[in-house]
Amino acid sequence: MTESVAALASKYLTWCAKNRSARTAEWYANHLKSFLSHVGDDILPADLKPFHVIEWADSHATWG
Repeated sequence: MTESVAALASKYLTWCAKNRSARTAEWYANHLKSFLSHVGDDILPADLKPFHVIEWADSHATWG
């Protein structure tokens, strides 16, 4: 069975917590939480398309 993007993000954040600074891990956690809120926790990697990322980034008008 294929893991969801949320499950993969969780594994990555676990790795970040062990291998990166707390500030860096928190930055990734916040951005991934925001992205998953936008696309849904159950989306599969094969279903993720570039427009998902573009729409998510565009939804943050203050980002440069």
